[in-house]
Amino acid sequence: MPITDSVSTDGKTITFTGSASDTLGDGFVSVNLQGAAIVTIDGIGTIGNAAFLNATSLTSITIPPSVTSIGKDAFFLATSLTSITIPPSVTSIGKDAFFLATSLTSITVDSANNYFSSDSNKVLFNNNKSILIKYPEGKSEKTYEIPTSVTSIDARAFSNATRLTSVTIPPSVTTIRENAFYGATSLTSINIPISVTSIGDSAFYNATSLTSVTFTSPSSVTTIGITAFRAAISLTSITIPPSVTSIGDFAFSSATSLTTVYIDDATRVRLGLEYGTAQPFFGATVTLSDIPTPAPTPGLSTLAITGIAVGASLGAAALVTLIVVLSKNNKKNNK
Repeated sequence: MPITDSVSTDGKTITFTGSASDTLGDGFVSVNLQGAAIVTIDGIGTIGNAAFLNATSLTSITIPPSVTSIGKDAFFLATSLTSITIPPSVTSIGKDAFFLATSLTSITVDSANNYFSSDSNKVLFNNNKSILIKYPEGKSEKTYEIPTSVTSIDARAFSNATRLTSVTIPPSVTTIRENAFYGATSLTSINIPISVTSIGDSAFYNATSLTSVTFTSPSSVTTIGITAFRAAISLTSITIPPSVTSIGDFAFSSATSLTTVYIDDATRVRLGLEYGTAQPFFGATVTLSDIPTPAPTPGLSTLAITGIAVGASLGAAALVTLIVVLSKNNKKNNK
């Protein structure tokens, strides 16, 4: 039996009725909402690819427990949808299902679902919260702290989260996938913890307010993907850690404020970069410089600086004591 639809007398709600074997949408053209803003589904098993693509009038949808699958691009550009609840029955959610749903502030997953979950901020994860799948693009919060259970930031996880200025990445994360922060235009700084080994293609593409990228030392990052920081137009300098073995084409292209890239000679040679003409920096006028050695602090003896290495094994308290003692001795010697 084909899927049927009916519109309420006030024209605000449309109901699609079918069976568990039916798929709503043909994968190419959005279903016809006939001017309705509210959708209910009865008995249908699959919300198909692009089912509500560009459904700009859609404000609310009720997904019943008959639905087991939500296709890719299912709510792509559903720009008026503000919240969605995933029932226990859903076992798969396709790529970019909620991409550019720019008013979406809440993705709530029923606690009985064995495949997906959400946190108190209504962010979408896989069941054990090891993969952060989607931060709703319409959220108004300026900061977000990723749970320590997360090991992978999924493709487009924070894409177009334009209000976020700061995201804390915990040392459990190993992978930042492609387009993870694409178009996060208010993000001002990011710290890459030592656990991260790869930054995907276009991960921070068009993060136009990004002024600081810090790789916690000793960095484990080996790969910076194609166009990873392209059009990060507020970035003025960056240090490439010695762990990096690959920088993708146009990784920093059109980062028009980027003037200094700190990189040691061994890494530069390994990557095949030439001073001032490196292809990953196409469109940015940069100088490739050696990573600077920290300058001695005024008032401390040279031994105090050497003591930093000693202090690393002694512990922070011992290091502070060592520097204070040396500083006092220095003052005595100057009298």
